[in-house]
Amino acid sequence: MLTLDFAFRVLVFLAGFLFNAFVLLSAVRTVVLPRSENVFLTRLVYIWMFRLFRLRIARVNSYERRDQIMALFAPVTLLALPIYWVILITWSYTAMYWALGVQPLEEAFRLSGSSLLTLGFRYEGALHVLILEFSEATIGLGLVALLISYLPSIYGHFSTREAMVNRLEVRAGSPPSAVEMIKRYHRNHGLDKLPQVWEDWELWFAQVEESHTSLVALVFFRSPKPHNSWVTAAGAVLDAAALVLSSVDVRQETQAALTIRAGFVALRSIADFFRIPYPTDPAPTDPISIQRAEFEAAYDELEAAGVPMLPNREECWRNFAGWRVNYDRPLLALAQPDPGPPTPPGPRTAPSRAASSGKTPEPLPSCCISQILREYSRFFLPLALNSTYCGRVRGGVGVMKPRVVIVGGGFGGVFMARNLADKPVDVVLIDKNNYHTFTPLLYQVATCGLEAGDVAHPIRPIFRKNENVNFMLGKVTAIDPQGQTVTVVNGDLCQDVPYDYLVIAAGSTVNYFGNEIVRQHSHQVTSLEGALALREHVLKNFEALAWTEDLEERERRRTIVIVGGGPTGLETAGAVYELYNNVLDRDFKAQTVHARVILVEMLEHVLAPYPPKLRESARKQLESLGVEVMLGQRVTDVTPNSVTLNDDTVIPTNTLIWTAGIKPNPFAEMLNIDSKRGRLPIEQTTQLQGFENIFAIGDIAYLEGKDGKPYPMLIPVAQQQGRLAAQNILRHTRGQEMQPFHHRDRGMMATIGRQRAVAWVFNRIPLTGWVAWFAWLGLHLVTLLGFHNRARVFISWIWNYITYDRSVRIIVSPLTAGSNPNAVSGGHPQTTEVTTEAPRKTEASAAR
Repeated sequence: MLTLDFAFRVLVFLAGFLFNAFVLLSAVRTVVLPRSENVFLTRLVYIWMFRLFRLRIARVNSYERRDQIMALFAPVTLLALPIYWVILITWSYTAMYWALGVQPLEEAFRLSGSSLLTLGFRYEGALHVLILEFSEATIGLGLVALLISYLPSIYGHFSTREAMVNRLEVRAGSPPSAVEMIKRYHRNHGLDKLPQVWEDWELWFAQVEESHTSLVALVFFRSPKPHNSWVTAAGAVLDAAALVLSSVDVRQETQAALTIRAGFVALRSIADFFRIPYPTDPAPTDPISIQRAEFEAAYDELEAAGVPMLPNREECWRNFAGWRVNYDRPLLALAQPDPGPPTPPGPRTAPSRAASSGKTPEPLPSCCISQILREYSRFFLPLALNSTYCGRVRGGVGVMKPRVVIVGGGFGGVFMARNLADKPVDVVLIDKNNYHTFTPLLYQVATCGLEAGDVAHPIRPIFRKNENVNFMLGKVTAIDPQGQTVTVVNGDLCQDVPYDYLVIAAGSTVNYFGNEIVRQHSHQVTSLEGALALREHVLKNFEALAWTEDLEERERRRTIVIVGGGPTGLETAGAVYELYNNVLDRDFKAQTVHARVILVEMLEHVLAPYPPKLRESARKQLESLGVEVMLGQRVTDVTPNSVTLNDDTVIPTNTLIWTAGIKPNPFAEMLNIDSKRGRLPIEQTTQLQGFENIFAIGDIAYLEGKDGKPYPMLIPVAQQQGRLAAQNILRHTRGQEMQPFHHRDRGMMATIGRQRAVAWVFNRIPLTGWVAWFAWLGLHLVTLLGFHNRARVFISWIWNYITYDRSVRIIVSPLTAGSNPNAVSGGHPQTTEVTTEAPRKTEASAAR
């Protein structure tokens, strides 16, 4: 027993000793070595501190306030580092003291803390324990010495760096501009004074490269003036030198060329240190993030200010692009990264394969500093960071950001706008309704299970905290691809909205297959208006039953026909049956009316996309509820009081609910292109075929999968395409290669009624009955927009389940005086454009 105890204590002592050595080595490698290395513990502190700061700025809705908060990131993290080291060393010495016999563990911890923090000696005993105390006290003194030497170095280099940046504010404006710098020197000092400026900045670039790779934390220290970032200053100086060398008619100075070389060497060294990929050997003809039109604007501005310019603009542009290509990519990459990790993820090595091959790298996610730069500065030339920015003006400040116009506030449009929120683009979301509708639950609104406000969420509050996303209420009536505008109409108002990128996410509408009579005499649940109209009709129809004793009239009013055996048809049939026979029949004491609900499907089975086992289960569950299922039948004629099927069966009814199909909104005519089954053909990048800056997503987009079949009109497809389109637009603004669409199919599900449902999870796992029903409830609850909506729907579902009741049974348009109470409308007008996805999307996958 003693032998085992001794061996255990030896292991604990060795573990504490080795961990203590690891912490000390991490501290030394972080703050003592002339070139910092990959330090796991240090990187861990930066990562976790950054996550804490991101949690804090998540509730802040202005760029200024976010940058003020993130300016504290580097100082707070530096102060957290020694605290972190002290905690780890204290516990490692606690383990060693305990192994040497200091009992209990609490006493060992007190001894460790006293020795490290107060340099005291609490223990009066064995010599080896005293020696261990002395070593810990020495480490405490060493940590203090490290801080004393490290922090002044950091702030000294920071002051040196910022001094030149602040000087540039005087010489090049605020925020600094290459064009403004040349104009001011021409006006105040003369262009012959520029060589001294280039020499000063050559030295500054050398100091920046040395300090930012030796003291890595310095990269994350922010300027007190966000628009005066050191990256902004570097870009303004390098562009000014490139303009002078390529376009200004002065004696060519080698010092300007040396400054550009010093600049891109410094930027590349910092990018290499953080392993940010970039083309290492760009060709003069490679594309840059400045377009010819922007260069021409800079040329004209300089010429208007009296600066002598070279006459051959074509040659000037080629020379400028040849200089700019050397530092273009590393400069943009350094404007992008988030803070952390403070050291590279590995030793300094040769550039990555993507970089060496010349492919455009994928930059790190943008953070507050990149957003603030884009929001408030004229970065480099009159354009901001990227060449496709088109000079928008906002809040009186020149903002050079591309405008993305999204048509449609359905699942695809809203999801895409959320992916572009707080990104370097201006987003305009257009919809004819000021709310987003959760279409999979519209049938519950129609059957008195939910209020309209439970499934509809106003669009403006969704983006209240996102300054770059704006909503516009109106209907798009025309698109001009040449002029890059869309015409939006709102009542008597009409406006042409310009765009740099157009995204069509207009969704779908009801497909009556050209049968106008069906449209006139049927109801639909693809829109909020249609669901509310159906609810009014159902309630009025039931009220009318109490007024008549005529058996034919009663038969007609108690019969409801649903056409379409898809998920929406099954869900509506089950909900209507439960409403009539479990709720409304209890409200009328004088007479009992048992409703007859009939589901008509043209195919020989329901739920066509599902496997045969689930189809059969769905049919049996529907019939066990009491719904009559007629398969292999189609509607041939409809009157206000009857429905005729293809076998000449006449069903007396004045309630026909049409769920037989949906079709895309008619946008192909506006673009004068050939559609495919009414859908807009798109590339794998979600770009509209034949258009570089027009995208289409969701129900309106036609794209074939690997099986040669078009992707279905489902919510997950729209959301995934919206996410990809947002990412591809951001990639395009940075001159990067776009990515293709890959659909992640997570399955389908449909509910039939109380504890009745089917689910095909990941297209592998079949679920039926109450298990599938609970899965359906959970999925639709979490995918609702807004906590308030989720809470109200959850409470309504619990109430309906416990009480077998539906509380939403208010008729808001009562019968007027003199009207016939038996005259219940059999239909309602249909809209031709619906900018939200249709309810067939209840086939949505089980997870987002």
